[in-house]
Amino acid sequence: MNEIIAKLKDIVRVEQTRAKTYDVHIPVLYYGGDWVVVEITLNSDKTFQINDKGCAITNAQAIINDFDNINVNKFLTSVSEDYALNVSKANSLFLSDIKSEQLYSAISEIASASVELSKRIIEKGFEQSKRKIHNLVENKLMDIFKGDYKDKVTKDYELLGQSSKRYCIPFCINDSVKRYIEPVANNTNAIAVSHTKFYDIGKSPEYKREIVIDSFDNWETPNIDLLKPICESITPYNSIAA
Repeated sequence: MNEIIAKLKDIVRVEQTRAKTYDVHIPVLYYGGDWVVVEITLNSDKTFQINDKGCAITNAQAIINDFDNINVNKFLTSVSEDYALNVSKANSLFLSDIKSEQLYSAISEIASASVELSKRIIEKGFEQSKRKIHNLVENKLMDIFKGDYKDKVTKDYELLGQSSKRYCIPFCINDSVKRYIEPVANNTNAIAVSHTKFYDIGKSPEYKREIVIDSFDNWETPNIDLLKPICESITPYNSIAA
């Protein structure tokens, strides 16, 4: 039993940061693997104030490339309303006047809401980056083919992978050897989706699988290396050729 208790103490770590304030490190994970940290402050009337220290936003900011273009207040408002929480001036989610018998449920509520807030912001960031690279590629293709764009390029081209799963290719250039153009945003979610898609579609002399990115300068080498085996080329959007 002592062994189990010792392990539990390692799992849920409590750290005193000020005279009446403690950080509780909870084995609930944000996207990317960081633990949720909930701050608990003992008030003079023996109630508690609990907040997420703004960690949800900090976590999302570390993952999203285009964070400044996201309306964070919109997500703070929606999550705080969904979970019946307050929002501080420092953009943290909090509950106040919590009695000792409510402490466990309040900590759980703050932790769950913090994870949800980070998730919603990150998903919005992924959506924006996907749309951005898609639009850059489309504009480049329209510039290349001009009046022949509709004849040369099929949008949302559907085909079956080797597993019989149906996939959608954003742009298919209709040459003698078809060119499947897959714009990929620089985030782990987009990379995983495109990797699965092109791996399942497989290699064929009838078509070329082409990954298009924003710029090599914005990408880490391991992510580029991950995509290389499942396509015939990786090209910045401004280097696409007819």
